[in-house]
Amino acid sequence: MTPGAEDFIESETDADEMCNFEIDLIPGLLQVEEYTRALVPAFSPGTDEDLVTKRVQLRMARQQRLLDGSLRLWAVIGTPALDCPVGGVDVQRKQLQRLLHTAEHPNVTLQVLPYGFGEHIAMGMPFSLAQYADGGGAAVLDLLSGILCLEDQADLNRYSLAFRHLCAAALPARDSMALVRRKYEER
Repeated sequence: MTPGAEDFIESETDADEMCNFEIDLIPGLLQVEEYTRALVPAFSPGTDEDLVTKRVQLRMARQQRLLDGSLRLWAVIGTPALDCPVGGVDVQRKQLQRLLHTAEHPNVTLQVLPYGFGEHIAMGMPFSLAQYADGGGAAVLDLLSGILCLEDQADLNRYSLAFRHLCAAALPARDSMALVRRKYEER
């Protein structure tokens, strides 16, 4: 695992809700296997196939809590994430279909930050928030050198505020799904 990945997985495992902002990627909890398989070597060039397979399996296993309803996910993604053909056009189409299907789950909220929105509080800074039942949590940042988990309350407050701003700026869930559907039909 990359540095900090164990802390992130522990935070996600302890969380009741994950809030995720991505600019040009589909959040890991919503990725199809082929999308993840294309990303791993892109993020870690030279990774051998066995390690790629293990990382893909780990990500797919992490999705089970979302699929069984024991984890809530609120994701805000930038429109570039819908347009980037990670793994090729066929994988992109399958990925968009997964978004449409997963967003129907009652524990999943998906919003899209549209092109042309302009400046916003988290420009250039994707992040995740793991929120625990006891009120604690972790802000999670993916960096080229590994994953950074911030647990200080001031950091959590700042990232929670940023996420609320992003939710307010993004298209409502219904309009977001209409956009995803249009992108799917265009492919």
